Amino acid sequence: MRGKRLFVVGVKMLIEPVILAAGYGTRLQSVVLDLPKPLADVNGRPFISYLLDQLINAGFESVLICEGYRHKDFVRMLGWKYKNLSINYADEQFPHGPGSSLKSAFPLIKSVYALVLNADTLVDIDLRKYISDFLSSGKVLSVVVSGDKNAGMYIIPSKFIANLNIEEPFHVYRAKGFLDIGTPETYKLAQELLK
Repeated sequence: MRGKRLFVVGVKMLIEPVILAAGYGTRLQSVVLDLPKPLADVNGRPFISYLLDQLINAGFESVLICEGYRHKDFVRMLGWKYKNLSINYADEQFPHGPGSSLKSAFPLIKSVYALVLNADTLVDIDLRKYISDFLSSGKVLSVVVSGDKNAGMYIIPSKFIANLNIEEPFHVYRAKGFLDIGTPETYKLAQELLK
C-alpha cells in the first residue's frame, strides 16, 4: 500500500502527523540544559529525529510540529525539511499543555484526521498498520497503549480538535512498547536503546 493512497482522499489529505513539542521539559532540564526536550541529543542526533524517520518510513511527506518553549531552536536544528519530509511549525507562545498546543495548531491542520505524537515518546509500532486498522475499525478516534500505559500517540478527527470535547468510544491499539525520554533515567536509557 503506497503512502499516497493511504494518506490522501481525492485532493484532501486523509491524515497528517502533528507532533506535540511545546512543553518546557522541566523534569529533564537537570541533564539537558538550554534545549527543548524533543531536541535533546540521543546518540548524536535530536530525539525528535527518530520520530521524523518513523514518519518517513510510513510514507508521510510532511509534518506539523507544535512547539513553544525555545521555538527558534527547532527551526535552527531541524530547518523546514528533514530528509524528504517537509516541516511546518505551529508556535504556541505560552504553552499550556498538549491539548492547548493541538488546539492552537488547528487552523494549520488540513487533513480529515490528525496523527498526534508526543515529541518525547518513541512508540514501537508499524504506523501503516495502525492507521489501516483504525480506518477499518469504524471508531471515531484512537489511542495507542502499551501494557496499561498510554503511549502518547493518537488519531483524532480534525474537526474535534477545535473543541477537544470528545465523548464517543475510541479505538485502542496495542504497541509492542514505547520509550519516553521525560526523566533523566529514561533519557539515559534512550542513549543505550537507540544506538
